[in-house]
Amino acid sequence: MNAFYAFLAGLLLGVPAQAIPSAISLQSAYSEAVKKTEVVPQQEEAIKQAEEKYRQAFGSILPTISGLASYQWQAAAGGGAFSPNRQPLVRVSAQQPLFRGLREFAALKQTRFLQEAAQQQKEFALRQLFNDVTQHFYLVLSLEQEILNIQSQITALEKRISDLKQRIKIGRSRLTESLTVQASLSTLKAQLVQTEGQLKVARETFSFTTGLPDSSKLQDGLSIKLKVAPVETYLETLNKRPELKMRQLQYEAADQGVSIAKGAHLPNIDLNGNYYFKRFGFFDQIPWDFGISLTLPILNGGILSSRVSEANSLRMQAELEVLKAKRAAIQEIQSLHATVQADLEQLSALTEARNLNEANFKQQNREYRNGLVNNLEVLQALTAFEESKRNLDRAQYQTKIDYLKLETATGNLPQP
Repeated sequence: MNAFYAFLAGLLLGVPAQAIPSAISLQSAYSEAVKKTEVVPQQEEAIKQAEEKYRQAFGSILPTISGLASYQWQAAAGGGAFSPNRQPLVRVSAQQPLFRGLREFAALKQTRFLQEAAQQQKEFALRQLFNDVTQHFYLVLSLEQEILNIQSQITALEKRISDLKQRIKIGRSRLTESLTVQASLSTLKAQLVQTEGQLKVARETFSFTTGLPDSSKLQDGLSIKLKVAPVETYLETLNKRPELKMRQLQYEAADQGVSIAKGAHLPNIDLNGNYYFKRFGFFDQIPWDFGISLTLPILNGGILSSRVSEANSLRMQAELEVLKAKRAAIQEIQSLHATVQADLEQLSALTEARNLNEANFKQQNREYRNGLVNNLEVLQALTAFEESKRNLDRAQYQTKIDYLKLETATGNLPQP
């Protein structure tokens, strides 16, 4: 069992809904989403339908038994044992297909491939659901951190306004300095209201996806790796992707469809048998019969040849879908890998920027107390420092989203 199926098993056999922990991890959120979503039951029904089609195809090679009862009146035509005016008939008939151009066996293989393709479609739907949960999960956390950062910046500005009022009283600062800071404070409060609205929407979306209360506390346990493996390592796992397996299985099913269409040109051979409980006239003395029948298509207006051509076209279409899906998968992995690498480089640069802005702000504060710089320069340093903190936090959460997308794209779902 690979990591993905082990991960799913841990989720589906994990914490029951009535025992949801107070802090929700990404894994727990995904587990609840699997229980809540309609996608999984829909795919399970598709699997059941494919299973039933397999049973129907298997039933076509088994014998069939049917009963018939009739009573016919006809005008007298001389009477006698061969043409009585009353003709009762009660019989049981059995038929065993012996040869149908091997179409029945091709149909068995085709339905089996389609059944496996339906299973892979379910796996693909689960991976898409995981990506959706990841996006909503980290969006909530990112907005919560954004609010904390804005509140921290508001607190710093309020403290600065308080200090400026004291300095204005003793004549060391001007009123315009305080007004400048107050204007920045008002802008931040407006940003806070906007971000709180965005958080509410994000929480409602998260609740809709997972079925969890929108007030649930989320806990992030994923650490960011400092570097990712080479892209070739990820491309080696390409064949694990469920949508590629699904497309390949659909191609195999289409290939069997060609065999089914070609088999219609071959003769049908059947073994037939009847047992009569009641017959009319002379035949009443013959209780049973059996025989072998052969049916050979000779002229059908080109219908069978057209069906073969259609099946070949469907197979070519399925083959092109395989190639298209593989190209798209390669492009997705390469793009996500490049994105994650860029994210990591950006994190490094943003971390350095945050540290430099913090040092600059502290130095500006010291020089401001000594009268070496003015309030506007300190305010600019504070704003730059707080903005660098916010940019870094946003980048960290986006990096986690991109990293998990990359892992999912290569057939892995890491446990946070």
